[in-house]
Amino acid sequence: WPLLKFVGTVYFACGLFLVIVLGLTARLAGFRLFRLIGYIKAELCLVAFTGASVAAVPGLIDKLERAGCARRVVRLVLSTGYTFNLAGSNIYVACAAVFLAQLAGVALDGAHVLSLLLVALLTSLGSTSAAGSAFLTLTATVAGLNLVPLEALGLLLGVERLMKCRSLTNVIGNALACVVISACSGALDRNALREALVPRRQAAFPGAVAGKR
Repeated sequence: WPLLKFVGTVYFACGLFLVIVLGLTARLAGFRLFRLIGYIKAELCLVAFTGASVAAVPGLIDKLERAGCARRVVRLVLSTGYTFNLAGSNIYVACAAVFLAQLAGVALDGAHVLSLLLVALLTSLGSTSAAGSAFLTLTATVAGLNLVPLEALGLLLGVERLMKCRSLTNVIGNALACVVISACSGALDRNALREALVPRRQAAFPGAVAGKR
C-alpha cells in the first residue's frame, strides 16, 4: 500500500507540473499544451513502451521542424534538454527521497528538503535519458545526502517499471521548450504550428466548425 501511494504521488506531481507550469507556459506562447501532446502522441507511446525518453528524439526532430520550429533551435534544445531539462526525473527523485526518509523514520525539516532539492538537481545534471537512468540519479542523491541506507532503494525496484510518467514529462517538457524558444527567438512559423496542432477533422471541415459557433 505505501508503494502504491508513492506511485500515485509521483503521477499526481507530474500531472500538476504539466497542467500548471507547462500548460501556463504554452498559453503564454499562444497555443494549448494538450494540442502539442496530441501532435506528438506517437512519440509518447514509444516512450511509454520503451521507458527511455531518448527513443523519441528522431520523431520529435521531424515533427517539431514540420510544426514550424527552426532546425537549429530543435537540434540545440533537444540535445541539451535531454541532459539538463529532465523535470519528470527530478520530480521522481524528490518524491522518492522523501518517501524513503519517511519509511526510515527520518524527520525532514526545511533545511533537509532544500538540500534534497539541490542535490537532486546537481545529480541529475549530465545524466542520460536511457531507461532506468532516473533510478541511478536517485541512488546518487541518497548516497550524497546519507539520509537513509542504500539498501532501502531496493523497495522501489518493484515499481520501477510503473514510473512511465517521468519519461513522458521529460519528452513533453523538451518538445514545449523547442516551440517556446523558437517563438521567443523569432524563428517560429506560426502558420505551420497552427496547421500542425489543429485537429484533422477541424482542418478538413472549417466551415462546419464555424457554423457551430
